[in-house]
Amino acid sequence: MKKLAKNVLNVQTLIYLIFGLMAGGVNLLAYYVLLHFNVDYKIAEILAWIISMIFSFLTNKRIVFKSKGRPARVVVKEVTTFFTTRIFSFILEFLILTSLVDGLGWDERWTKPIVSFLIGVLNYAFSKLLIFRNKEIPENADAEIELPEEDL
Repeated sequence: MKKLAKNVLNVQTLIYLIFGLMAGGVNLLAYYVLLHFNVDYKIAEILAWIISMIFSFLTNKRIVFKSKGRPARVVVKEVTTFFTTRIFSFILEFLILTSLVDGLGWDERWTKPIVSFLIGVLNYAFSKLLIFRNKEIPENADAEIELPEEDL
């Protein structure tokens, strides 16, 4: 139990939470702006997700999990795994949102934040356990890819 608490309650988790909330804010802001301009909520959901996913990858990689200057094969694996898990979680979020709004008649304006929070917990588990595990890289690894500082 102590090991679980140590792995969950730490500085990295707090930073992830802060940037996760910021990504959620980016997502909600884009979603509500699009709704304001009479974009269908399903299209608004897709566009808001794309914008927040790009923000999330950059902040998770560079700030939360401090994954920089890694061999090209590791960066490719991070990008691939990140987008694969995020596409999975997006599909899940989309299905839950549309089920609650279209199926149960819940209001799309307050259903979205609830569903987004639950998906955020899932995404943290994916990022921590699958994507940015920060394993030691052997000295003789492939060429490194450095992201310029101005990317963030």
